[in-house]
Amino acid sequence: MKDAKAIFRSVISGVLLAAFLFALYRFIGIGSLTVTQSLQNGSAIELAGVDWTANRRTPVIAVRPGCPWCTASAVFYRDILHSNSTNAFHVLAISPYSVQKTAIYLRSLGVNVGDVRQADLNSLGVQGTPTLVLVNQRGHIESTWIGQLSPEIEGEVFRHLGVDRIKELALPSALPTGAKSLPY
Repeated sequence: MKDAKAIFRSVISGVLLAAFLFALYRFIGIGSLTVTQSLQNGSAIELAGVDWTANRRTPVIAVRPGCPWCTASAVFYRDILHSNSTNAFHVLAISPYSVQKTAIYLRSLGVNVGDVRQADLNSLGVQGTPTLVLVNQRGHIESTWIGQLSPEIEGEVFRHLGVDRIKELALPSALPTGAKSLPY
């Protein structure tokens, strides 16, 4: 009888593990990563229809609706938009989801990005969300930051953008800040 209980527990544990791994594969995308581009500084980034020459710098924010670290980074993204009062740069948001779904998600966070596009994050080299990529006017990557950023790293982003941070009134966040990004 004791052996039957142990076998039953092992089978249940195996089934639960299999269900968990399937959920990771199906809903988060683990197992389907095919990176065809690298996010290395100096490498070109290919996004159809983007005129990199129109702006000196373009921060590209890769998000996924529902990603808790993307949501927790909303205040930072709003500060980026707020700090661009002189239009020193163009902000672009990309997501594997539809433009409409991503725009609704960003607007629900108060992140009113005017240019939202659907893109295959894996093919761009984005392996987790949120990811912020700073692209120059030649379409080459200047810097990349992955995950929810610390205040010090957020300051580094503003230095790279060449603007002072203009903080919006902080809204309370109900999300924990332990883990910093989700694999795409």
